[in-house]
Amino acid sequence: MFKFIKKLLHRPTLEELANRPNSGIIIDKDFGMISYEPPNKNWDEGYWQMFNSWNFPKYNADITCSAIPGDLNGPFEESRYFLLSKKDNLNTLWEFCNKALNEIKQDWYPDNKHQNIQDIYYLSSLGMGKANTNNWEVSFEAKESYRWTFVTFEFKNNTIEPLADSQRQPTI
Repeated sequence: MFKFIKKLLHRPTLEELANRPNSGIIIDKDFGMISYEPPNKNWDEGYWQMFNSWNFPKYNADITCSAIPGDLNGPFEESRYFLLSKKDNLNTLWEFCNKALNEIKQDWYPDNKHQNIQDIYYLSSLGMGKANTNNWEVSFEAKESYRWTFVTFEFKNNTIEPLADSQRQPTI
């Protein structure tokens, strides 16, 4: 009887769930362990999220993919290809965002205006709104020794969308 109760109350580990078909958890060859969020009223496509991150100290990056379009079978191939191509070009992501990050740095860290942007921020996230568009985003977070800030830039056709003033100004 004790074995029955123990089995009834057992919570499967993520690894056990990853081995169950249609559990919404898989171990992906490129993204590692990921979980599925089905389509809902805000998203007409499902998407996957990474549990762990890709760590690239050389490029000041500790990246998770927070929105990988796909279905219950896994990420769509076009989404996989797109995000992996960004992962393989981290210097380009820094170059794309350098000017905008420096503007934000002036608002949040005016005493550090001459400091290298990569001394303050690290690249933390990549995501896509939909699999078949050129809309995507990249996020940066301040390092521990700085007041926490999180900045996301949305791209359309590899051009940063302008930030609203409310997104730029520090609030306490």
